[in-house]
Amino acid sequence: MNLSSKIQNKVKITDKLLSVIFLSTALTFTVFTLNNLRLALLALAVYGYPKAFVSNFY
Repeated sequence: MNLSSKIQNKVKITDKLLSVIFLSTALTFTVFTLNNLRLALLALAVYGYPKAFVSNFY
């Protein structure tokens, strides 16, 4: 009886650890993706818009 409760506690702890790891990984990935998106938009703004304006003027 005691052994099974110990195992259950270990499983609960492992479950919590896994969920925390998963959440932190997902959060890191989301932040990374958002940063990449922002960089891509910045690059588009820097390189894309002048070209568009130039092509409109000429």
